[in-house]
Amino acid sequence: MDNFYLKECYESYKSTFPEGWLDSLDEQSGEELFEPLFEKIKQFSEKGFILFSKSAISGEYIQKEEVVDIITRFITAISPLEIDPNIDLDKESNLSKIKESIKGLNASLYNALRHYQALIEFAKDKFEPYSIENKYTSFRTKVNVSNLLDQFIEITFPLCRFDYQLPTNEDDFYKILHISTILNEINLKSNQYLKDVYSVLILKCNFIIKRIKIAPFEYSLDFSIENIDPERLDIGILAHFLPNSAFNDFDEKEFLEKIKSNEALDLKSYALLMWYYREKPIMRDDIKKMDFVIEKFEKLYSSKQSLPAYRTPQSLLEKCNKFALDSVYNFLYNCRFSFLSEFGELSLKDIRLKLRVIEDIQQKTAVNNFHPYKKAIEAIFKCIHKHLKTTSFEDRVIDDKIAELDRLIKKYEKALKWSRQHKFFPFQLTFEESISTSSVEFNIFTPSVYVNVIDYNKQIENLKIFKQQRELLDFHKELSNDRKKIEEHKNSIEAIKSNIERSEKKNYELIGLFTAVITFLFGAINIFTANDTSLSQIIVNTSGLGVVLLLFLVVFLFASPIFIQQIEIRKYIKTWRFALLSVFVISTIGVFVYFAQTVKQEQLNLDKANQEKSKTRDLSASITDKDSTHFKSTAIKKSNQTK
Repeated sequence: MDNFYLKECYESYKSTFPEGWLDSLDEQSGEELFEPLFEKIKQFSEKGFILFSKSAISGEYIQKEEVVDIITRFITAISPLEIDPNIDLDKESNLSKIKESIKGLNASLYNALRHYQALIEFAKDKFEPYSIENKYTSFRTKVNVSNLLDQFIEITFPLCRFDYQLPTNEDDFYKILHISTILNEINLKSNQYLKDVYSVLILKCNFIIKRIKIAPFEYSLDFSIENIDPERLDIGILAHFLPNSAFNDFDEKEFLEKIKSNEALDLKSYALLMWYYREKPIMRDDIKKMDFVIEKFEKLYSSKQSLPAYRTPQSLLEKCNKFALDSVYNFLYNCRFSFLSEFGELSLKDIRLKLRVIEDIQQKTAVNNFHPYKKAIEAIFKCIHKHLKTTSFEDRVIDDKIAELDRLIKKYEKALKWSRQHKFFPFQLTFEESISTSSVEFNIFTPSVYVNVIDYNKQIENLKIFKQQRELLDFHKELSNDRKKIEEHKNSIEAIKSNIERSEKKNYELIGLFTAVITFLFGAINIFTANDTSLSQIIVNTSGLGVVLLLFLVVFLFASPIFIQQIEIRKYIKTWRFALLSVFVISTIGVFVYFAQTVKQEQLNLDKANQEKSKTRDLSASITDKDSTHFKSTAIKKSNQTK
């Protein structure tokens, strides 16, 4: 059923109190005529509260374009007059009492209508990025506990306003607790028509408390301490709008499939899926999934922008839905940037490029969100401090990052001011997606569904901290430069020391080389002075000595980098010296083996020659002996013959 509660209230007033109805009364009218009139005024006060509250709670001021016009006509119809606070109604006539009562009702209606206008302007500040906040002055109402319209101002209006700007400071939060106490008290003593409204207001009140507080807390009422556990507060059908319930039974595949098949025409699917990727444990493929969600949303965004209601919105409902579309567009890119800035190593170039894309979207949508600037500032601070901890940073790089930091802090401050003025939430859903149907047959509009609370006082403190950290950067940079110079001097000293050590180690190598040469010379002299050795043998012996000394020298040069210069074996193996000396060692061993075989062969030849000489010598001796014996025998024979 499509109700129009404010219009119903206006038409009911016109029919109950038609123009000129007081003119038919005079002082002579009987008591029986005045009693029903007093009751009518009292009943309309109750009816007005119920209809005004239903209108505001259901978001009628957004959904119905005629609301503003009806408020204007309503204000004209009631024509409130000042109430004389000094009048003694007990001494006045019934006609005077009726006039004062209707003045009181009209003043209460006027007050309620002005507050309703203020609520509309509050919504405009939210949904119209360029709107200017308007303030209205209301008339005072007579102190009258039976005037239920005052409860619209004191209870309904603050609760609807807190939907846009949650009570994060202590004064506002105390006010919401006070409203909760009043509602629970008057609900027990009310008729069913009022209970239908009070029950929804209690749900909204509990919903707001649960948005602000998680842990149990104490509340002092009339000097009596009451323990309140937010988890136990009943919020009925609003429970599914809480941020911590957004992912209850969340099915990523279901949402992703809706987006893939282009069935997701609601903003909730895109916002919650991106939020899910942002909050869940990091996975390598999440950034690709984020890009896919953004790609599909941009197609939806383009199709929506082609519609007149989104391209040039006129009504507050169209502006609400247009703002919701733009806020989700920004939210998707903000989630992606937050993901990269927290879990990736972004360079200054990356930060600038990605932030430029977000700034282009902000300019296109007129949504000047502070969140990306905050994340960029944190990422740059982190990068600068990382550089300053080392001694290898370049002043030019640091100066470039500090300049960008100065620019972003100014942007952050400006965006923070805008966000606070427009009661900005991370994202906003369309009017239709922000509606819940209550059990009392009227809708509940909740503009701040799912999103976390933004404490703007805390954000202002963050801004102050950023400015303080920026001022300290110059000191840290100067300190790091001093440390860098000290490190450079230290490195220079170490380099000189290292050169000296290398010179000493080179000297050891030269001594080894000199020792090998001297040993070779002395060995060669001893070999050449031996007279009993042939020239070929001398050459062989000298070559053998040279090979042995060369092998010694190569081994010395091969091992000195490890034992003298203290070079790591892994690094030494990769040097040209190791490769060259390895070739020398192998070649020297080959030469050594060759000479060894040559010497062995020479020795065999020598032994063979000696054996042949020995045999020849023995044979000569034998022949000589035989000749001598024969000679002696011949001589003896000749001597005997002579005798």
